[in-house]
Amino acid sequence: MIQLPLITKGKIFVGQTPALMKRVEASDGTRLLQADVNSIAYTIYDKGDSLTTPVDSGTGALSKTSVVFDTLQTDYGWTDSGDSTGYNFRWNCPGTFFEEAGTTYRIEVVITDTADKLIPLVFEILTAHLYSQEE
Repeated sequence: MIQLPLITKGKIFVGQTPALMKRVEASDGTRLLQADVNSIAYTIYDKGDSLTTPVDSGTGALSKTSVVFDTLQTDYGWTDSGDSTGYNFRWNCPGTFFEEAGTTYRIEVVITDTADKLIPLVFEILTAHLYSQEE
């Protein structure tokens, strides 16, 4: 049976850089390691606009050595989750993708492992306006 990915939801201010973190398992059920990864691609959508057309520059690739950790991490940000086990995927997604207040953005990160299995990570980020920054 195919298990649907859980969607991790969060809120940020417009232009803020969210730290997207997850504990990820490889297709064989073990904890994902850098050696298990062939490629990582991302796509970012504005849910209110279109889930078929990414936002401007909202597609690309990530380096496994930058976002996948072979040991579980429990630093700042993760400890706020109430989970002491830790994460092995973290991407500080550029805040330039999140320019409109009151918008929900969907970030889909797809890891292709060495067995050519897809591991989807899905995040939804709601943006809020920071009133002190009004022009």
